[in-house]
Amino acid sequence: MTTIIISYASERFGQVEKEQPVKILGKLFDTSLKDSAAIQKSNDELGVWLTKVDKSHLPGRFKAWIYQHSILPSILWPLLVNEVPLTTVESLERKISSFLQKFLGLPRSLTSTVLYGTSNILQLPFSGLTEEFKVAHTREVLQHRDSRDCKVSPAGIEVRTGRKWQAEKEVEVAESRVRQKALVGSLAMGRVGLGYFPKTQVSKTQGKERHHLLQEEIRAGVEEERVSRVVGLWQQGAWTRDTSATSSPSLGRQLISEGLLRNWEMYRSASGNRSLNPQ
Repeated sequence: MTTIIISYASERFGQVEKEQPVKILGKLFDTSLKDSAAIQKSNDELGVWLTKVDKSHLPGRFKAWIYQHSILPSILWPLLVNEVPLTTVESLERKISSFLQKFLGLPRSLTSTVLYGTSNILQLPFSGLTEEFKVAHTREVLQHRDSRDCKVSPAGIEVRTGRKWQAEKEVEVAESRVRQKALVGSLAMGRVGLGYFPKTQVSKTQGKERHHLLQEEIRAGVEEERVSRVVGLWQQGAWTRDTSATSSPSLGRQLISEGLLRNWEMYRSASGNRSLNPQ
């Protein structure tokens, strides 16, 4: 039987045998010392959780609430401690989207931008797994790089997320976006004058406040990708071509709380070429 001893600084944490892998801080170790088994386990657990919620007799809006406040935080930690590529996370998000569409009575052909978009006319209170995955790894990069511990910050800890998306490069892009916004300064939006919207001075931010700005830029980049995809959809992206439609962030939460998303005809009329302001 193959046995691997896990120890650090002469302190023994445990041993890994072929039949009995060990779990430390949510990370699963087996004799292969690879993350493939842990990734497959997380995929299976996600499917089991969503299926159990789907088979429950709760209303659809309650099932969606369970995803947002229970399943999403539970699945994020294994994706953070293991080396998971972005393609795997996107496949998990597609599985989640299919269950959310089933919970809310929405057609399967509906784009996921409607579920997770933050610039939609009708905004739903759900977070996308891909977006939260990117923000979590961005936070990890910033914690390692800006750590006050003199042994952590110069160690050059690499956050591995595959080849499609790399957290270190995204942090550099976010910093360049923040610097560009600082150069542009305050802008006038619509009929509002300059300085109406308060804006944080980037040059004076540091610590948690600056980390928050960079994480918001990551979210903004994800939202731009969503909008660029939905623009190419003629019917579902009709709201992007309507300049008279106004956004209503609270209406999506109201529809969820009242259980009105079962009526797809109402949703289609609300997301079309008309204003969503309640009469």
